[in-house]
Amino acid sequence: MLLNGFERQTLSVVPREIAKPSASHILLEQANIMFETQIIHTEHKDVIHDVAYDYYGQRMATCSSDQYVKVWDQNEQGVWSVTSSWKSHSGSVWRLSWAHPEFGQVLATSSFDRTVSVWEETVGEKTNPAMPPLKRWVRRTNLVDSRTSVTDVKFAPKSQGLMLAACSADGVIRIYEAPDIMNLSQWTLSHEISVKIPLSCLTWNPSMFRLHPAMIAAGSDDSSQSTGGKVFIFEYSENARRWAKTETINSITEPVHDIAFAPNVGRSYHILAVASKDVQIFNLKPILDPTANSRLEIQPAAQFGDHYCTVWRVTWNITGTMLASTGDDGCVRMWKMNYLKNWRCAAVLKAENSESAPETSEYVLRVQRGPYPENSWRILRRYNDFASLNKCLQISGIDLSFPGKKLIGNMRPDFIAERLNALQEYINQVLMNPILASSLPTKKFIDPDSYSTPFHDLALQYASMSLRTDGVYTLGQSLGPIGWRLRKHYFKVVHKPQGNKHSPGHSTTKHHLIKSSSQSHGKQHTTQVCVTTSTEKDYNSSTRDHSGRDDLILSWTEFGPDRYIDEKDIHTVLKNFGGVQHPYIVPIEHIASNDSGALVIRKFYKQGSLKDVLCSASPCNPFLSKYGSPKGRTPLPLKDLALYARQILEAIRFLHSKGMACGHVHCGNVIVVDGIAKLMDVENFIFGVPSFYRPFFVQHSKINTCEAIDVYGFGHLLYEMCMGYPLQDSYARQISDCPDSLKSLLESILSKDACKSSLPTLDQLTTHPFFGEYAGHFNDLYATTIAVQKPHLKFSTSAKEQLKLAVQKTENRVREEQRSVKNQKRLVRVQEMMTSEEEKKKIKQKAKHEQKQAKLRAQNSLQLNNGPSTTGPSGMAATVHLSSSTGGIVKSDSANSITSPQEALMSPPPHATDSGGSCSPQPPPSAPPIPGPPSSLPLFPPDTGSSSAPGKLAKSISGDESTGGNGNRSALLQSICNFNKSGLKKIGPSEAGE
Repeated sequence: MLLNGFERQTLSVVPREIAKPSASHILLEQANIMFETQIIHTEHKDVIHDVAYDYYGQRMATCSSDQYVKVWDQNEQGVWSVTSSWKSHSGSVWRLSWAHPEFGQVLATSSFDRTVSVWEETVGEKTNPAMPPLKRWVRRTNLVDSRTSVTDVKFAPKSQGLMLAACSADGVIRIYEAPDIMNLSQWTLSHEISVKIPLSCLTWNPSMFRLHPAMIAAGSDDSSQSTGGKVFIFEYSENARRWAKTETINSITEPVHDIAFAPNVGRSYHILAVASKDVQIFNLKPILDPTANSRLEIQPAAQFGDHYCTVWRVTWNITGTMLASTGDDGCVRMWKMNYLKNWRCAAVLKAENSESAPETSEYVLRVQRGPYPENSWRILRRYNDFASLNKCLQISGIDLSFPGKKLIGNMRPDFIAERLNALQEYINQVLMNPILASSLPTKKFIDPDSYSTPFHDLALQYASMSLRTDGVYTLGQSLGPIGWRLRKHYFKVVHKPQGNKHSPGHSTTKHHLIKSSSQSHGKQHTTQVCVTTSTEKDYNSSTRDHSGRDDLILSWTEFGPDRYIDEKDIHTVLKNFGGVQHPYIVPIEHIASNDSGALVIRKFYKQGSLKDVLCSASPCNPFLSKYGSPKGRTPLPLKDLALYARQILEAIRFLHSKGMACGHVHCGNVIVVDGIAKLMDVENFIFGVPSFYRPFFVQHSKINTCEAIDVYGFGHLLYEMCMGYPLQDSYARQISDCPDSLKSLLESILSKDACKSSLPTLDQLTTHPFFGEYAGHFNDLYATTIAVQKPHLKFSTSAKEQLKLAVQKTENRVREEQRSVKNQKRLVRVQEMMTSEEEKKKIKQKAKHEQKQAKLRAQNSLQLNNGPSTTGPSGMAATVHLSSSTGGIVKSDSANSITSPQEALMSPPPHATDSGGSCSPQPPPSAPPIPGPPSSLPLFPPDTGSSSAPGKLAKSISGDESTGGNGNRSALLQSICNFNKSGLKKIGPSEAGE
């Protein structure tokens, strides 16, 4: 919900008309002839989700992910100041709504903590005559009927009484009513409307006409296309005394982020605005015929894609004649209907930082995923958006060629074209780097619709709920984006104090839940550094808590597309897997799951993963800073490399012997403790999340089994341990700087031939000569180890069947993707062949054209040399030839201006016309005289007889063709010059026919 073109602390708001969610500052634009900009420092510590004005537009309320609500008052000079600020919920506050002033100063808030709170402002006694009386906001009631996040709340129009409606992610609209407006602590749940898909927003119809029944419209942000329409209309029936769905707008299939009815001051129909991928306006005309199948006639009035991106808010003015909308393009666009009932854009308000020069250039990014054009979209970005992305990616330390900002002359067409090329080069650099391309800032930049979900907030909610029911652990602060998965989040977790007499869900331990700034709503890197620094200090200073136990780390992972275990059986499978014991597998302290994902608690190792050791990085630093441009890379000694590799091989073999694949073998999932390498995150196969090397092995159709995938990942792990840096391609083109035995092992897995044919099995790898050479004692060591710590992993019969089925389905899906990739490559090759054929045709046509032009030039040259001389005033000859490609006259540098003897051969000698007259060539156009030839080669020597001329010409041509030297060319030219046209014999028509 950020305005991506602004700093983190700005928000675009039009007074009383629209409130656009952004971060912790607010930028106000007053709707006058000239717009004045004013920055308000709200001191919110997180993203602002909603801004609402009261009925008179003199008070404003803001809510944020920092769980606070702030109320602002405007004085006579137009200056806004905060008058109240309080913590309202235990989760992010999504929306707030003001009640009509007839009922007092009343606010309703909805939150991620699944509650709706009603607040009333109370006025205390006036203790100081010079000071205004103290005011404070009191929570009158807390509505806890929802089981999921409450996404929106709205008070009903005054004509309906003191009522409010709330919608939640469980797909239910709940309508509450206050029986006594003087006692706001009593609210009755009067109606529940089930929609069966998650809801994101709702709106009351503010029409005050009695002929119009009470009406509510709700929208869903469900991204699934199979659910159909995303906007639903409900009406209240006085006879049945219940709410019923009357219409579904099936034309809206994209996620809906906001919805608003226009105030009705005399129209016979209703107007509804919807904020989705575009701005859409609908006319809802009541059908008075009681026998009709529908109660409303829905007519699309307008649809605007001017934002070129996601639209987040729509709101109307008080008369319902003008609509305002905001989107990720950073603009507030005003829409107004003319007298022909056509909607047009009346104004565009760009909320720019007042300290910077205005920047109005906008760039359209066309993004396509895969080879099919239908899977493409376009987004609108400005230079500030690119600058914000670059600022987020600077933490990686990768040098990117980002064009600098220019304050003067930045609107010149040549500069805009130059900047366009520079930005194209910049975004290409970002997307070509796998670490930068997989980061959340980049994902949100190129695909905001798919990555606008608050992943971290969801993980925080699910993890806290799971631990609350468990009652053994307490959730601590977030570790930030230390991993590469966008839907996997890490938290510090500690044991609850012994002797806790409270119930499991009511821990008295006070702790802070700090969110990762880069994984929630696109926050800035500065907050990341603060969180990471404190976490790194806490974790690296000691690996034990106050009770003497080892520090623990919790990871919450959303289920992926390859999760093929049934929901009813996955709890059993995870419970069985939680008891895994193996000397080379990291043990699990606790594992639990719900419908969305699972959490795993393990011991925290301060040295980090094997990848952290190779890169000399701290494990608590953000993923981009650790691996984007590491300061040093240190390969492992050969003996350590062989020992660690054999240990990992035994762990993978153990899993496969139990019917379970790993599929996630890489340096980030290996921990080295006291010279022992241990594999972790092996439960990812059960979760169904994509493999780290999936983009690589889907390019090779022979790597289509779970064992082959693990062998392939093991090859990459071996390569990185050997070289100190990862292999950036799907196969190794050349392997050097290693012993022959290790080179042979790597080539058996990562060479192009191995990937095209078949990879060795796990058992074959254990017998490779490399391990016998550098880890020959491993078998004895392993036998001693398992005698002390016996491996254990036992699945129930149903769990074994589920795992077997999951392995089969995973392999089938891999094969389908490999076929798809193969077809894509085939299409690319066909396109390249077609392109090359077209290029060949063009080259061939160009060669023919040049040959034709050469013939014409040769013919013209012969004609010019056979014609009468044109002599300038100084008596020097002028020689020219015509260029047919341009139609111009080109001067010759010498008398030998014929390009080649072959071209001269193509010029026929003069002949008689049909009428028997002599046909002499036309004289060339006059030209400035050029220096004559040397005295040894006169232009026109004396006549030596007509009979010898043809023979000399033929001899010259023959000689030139046989030798091709410069002397023959001179002889040819001399023969041409000695030719006497007066010796030609005239012939009649009969002789010409012969």
